[in-house]
Amino acid sequence: DTELVKNVGVSIGSEAKSYGVDLVLGPGVNLHRHPLCGRNFEYYSEDPFLTGHIGAAMINGIESKGIGASPKHFVVNNQEKHRFDINNSVDERALREIYLPGFKAAVVDGGALNVMCAYNRINGTQACEHKRLLTDILRNEWGFRGFVLSDFARAMHSTAPSALAGMNVEMHATKFYGKNLVNAVPQKLVADNVIDQLLRQKLFAMFK
Repeated sequence: DTELVKNVGVSIGSEAKSYGVDLVLGPGVNLHRHPLCGRNFEYYSEDPFLTGHIGAAMINGIESKGIGASPKHFVVNNQEKHRFDINNSVDERALREIYLPGFKAAVVDGGALNVMCAYNRINGTQACEHKRLLTDILRNEWGFRGFVLSDFARAMHSTAPSALAGMNVEMHATKFYGKNLVNAVPQKLVADNVIDQLLRQKLFAMFK
């Protein structure tokens, strides 16, 4: 019942607005892939199609109140054990047919203004450093115009590789961005136009 889910999102957006909250860190659109996943309570289904429809409806409801929504955790973050450092090996077909559809629906149909990147690695690359996912697929294929937020505390592992991949905001305390990102510019590790682009994407979501 996507209309019911949208109405729940409207209520969440209204409550967030009343508290001065600008961004709701959800919905979670990872899949039920393991019974011991610690976030199964906030994920919708083991089915990518159903997850995408419900997630998009939730986002439509939340953002109808002028509050940003943040589908998470991008991507292949479906188990609790070692979820901070696991390397998930996924072939292209599984990635496209199982793990990405919920996020694609969240962005294309839901109009999400934010996406949260995950703790884990995907085929050897940290999620928050994964240019193919954060730029090639998320932005160039799906048309995402908002900003990417790291999962909290332990998702970021670098300064320049994260910035060059398209990772906008480090949460919740600055370890790799902040002064390190500023200093990366004169060191020619990150170009001015990369910083400009990261800021434009965040400002787009704020003005929207």
